[in-house]
Formats: sequence, structure tokens, C-alpha cells
Amino acid sequence: MTIKKLAGLFALALFSGFISAAELPLVKNNAPQEYVVKKGDSLWKIADMFLQNPWLWPSIWQNNNQIENPHLIYPGDLVTLVQTAAGPRLLVNGESARPNGGEIRLSPEIISESVIDAVPVIPLYEIAQFLERATVISDTDPSSLPYVLSGVGEHVITGAGDQIYGRQMPKNNLLPLTVYRLGDEYLDPDTGELLGHAALYVGLTSMVADGDPAKLLITQSRREILPGDILLPTTTELVEPNFKPTPASANMQAKIIDVVDGVSQIGQYNVVVLNRGLRDGLNDGHTLRVMKHSDSVYDNAASEWVALPDEHAGTLLVFKSYEKVSFGLILSSTQAIQVNDRAIGGAG
Repeated sequence: MTIKKLAGLFALALFSGFISAAELPLVKNNAPQEYVVKKGDSLWKIADMFLQNPWLWPSIWQNNNQIENPHLIYPGDLVTLVQTAAGPRLLVNGESARPNGGEIRLSPEIISESVIDAVPVIPLYEIAQFLERATVISDTDPSSLPYVLSGVGEHVITGAGDQIYGRQMPKNNLLPLTVYRLGDEYLDPDTGELLGHAALYVGLTSMVADGDPAKLLITQSRREILPGDILLPTTTELVEPNFKPTPASANMQAKIIDVVDGVSQIGQYNVVVLNRGLRDGLNDGHTLRVMKHSDSVYDNAASEWVALPDEHAGTLLVFKSYEKVSFGLILSSTQAIQVNDRAIGGAG
């Protein structure tokens, strides 16, 4: 799909009347005067070049109504730091625009570009496995789901082109099924509620013969398919890479309950799991501040324990929300983040 993109102005403008002075983006001392967007960039990376607090850029984004998708920028676009009476601005212009006599003069040239060529909000390679249909099973007992019984024949490892047997299949199903491998349980650390199970994408299948067991053909596989893997209806629902980040509600309180890949010290571009989801008002594109849990210390002078306040440790962006949990990408961290640290809403 293509759009008509006017090689003109749209800005990250410092103008918002509802943002307090303390929340205004701060320009870095070593910020460049201009930057040409390159393939592989993300909006977060670009904002981080210019701003001390890049998580605030969505709140000051001024769209150009002449552009069908004004929040998208593309490789070749020029990002320019300029000073105005209202303060500094970051102007994003088409590749034919250049500063001229202190003003930004725009070429009327029309450029046709694909939406998929646009620079994503976050670096997609960091969440590649989630773009490949990783999911969470929230409201279903996994033992009731269709599952892989065995491979057909004597294959020890089953992959694309092989056939498998499946059980507990929906009757008269002719639609493709996706193979997932169950992972960890997600438990709420405060209530003990089972929030869901991680499910890792394994492959795709098509129906060969209905029955019990049913026979399926593996049409695609990312890893070997094993007995016990579950089978779910295939969906085209993927992570949207070009959402517009916004701060989560100020009363949003979440906790990090898991980190993908199992590292103990969480930092920039690690993927974490939160114990809040759609039912709690946490949606794709929401940003949250990570607050590192602080221990209590003993005050000898007062002969009592004192609970130290939590410290701001970073910022995360929710890129995929489910009913009870969400996946978030750590966009910045000032210190090591750990499981059970809080993630709170509100700008600032």
C-alpha cells in the first residue's frame, strides 16, 4: 500500500499548553543541528540524539494535516534543531527541504512512499520474536487446547514439509493452525492470580485429514515441533510498529513480573512482562516510568527501620497488550532494573 507524502513540514514542536515546565523536553548540550534519517533508525533513537528526556517527544508532536500519515518519517528525511520565540523545535522535513536564510523552505515535490518503509517508533529487531506471533494464553486452560501428538513416520525432529498428528482438534476444521510451545506461567506477585502462560511461536500447519488424531502438514517452522506443543487458530494480528506513544494514566501501577531471555539485570532494549493489561487500561503505545525498589535501612540514631523511596530507573514502552499482561520494551535505563520493580504511569 502506498501513500502520497508531501515533502513538507511536520514537527516535534515545543508548544503544548497542558505540559508543565518541568515536563518540557530538554535539548542535549551535544545535540546535532541536523540529522538525516537512515534505514534502520527508530523514532526513539532519533529523539534520543536531541533530547535529554526522549520519552516526552510524543506529547509535543505537531502533525501536518496535509500529509495522510503525518506521524511517519522516512529514510532521507531531515531532522533539524531550530530556535524559535517559543523555544527550540525539532523540524522533520522531506529530503528536498534544507535551511535557507534561517527559515525552512519546502519543496512542493510529491513523493510516493510505502508505509512499511517508514521509520518505526522502536527498533524492531529488538522485538523480532514478538513480530513472529509470540502470544499469551490468558483465559483458557492449556490442557484443553489442541496439541501435537507425534510426528508421522519415523522423524525424530519435525519441521517444514513433515506431517504431524494432532488431538483435541476442533471438528470439521479446515483452517491453518499455528504451533506454539508453552512457556512460563505469569503470576501476579501481589494477588497470586494466574495471569496467563507464555506461548512461543514454533510454526504453521495446514490440515491434511480430519479425525482423532488429525493429520497436519507443517508448512513453516522456526524450530523443531515437539509432542505436547499446542495448536491455535492462525491469526494475522501482529505488533504494530508505528503506533504513537503516550504516557499511561497517572494512576497506572504495574510491576515487572518477568524478563524475556531470563537475564537477571534488565537494561535498555530488554523485553519485560507487566502484570497489567487491557482490562486494567494498559494499551499498546503506553509509556511508563520504571521505579527501582529500594531497601529499608536501619537508623541507629532513631532506633528504627526507614523505608527508602523508590528511585527512577528508566522508561519502558508497551508494544503488545493482552487481557491481563503486557509486553514492554525498556527504552532507557539509568541503573539495573529487576523483576518486581514498579512501572508507573503519568508524564515526567
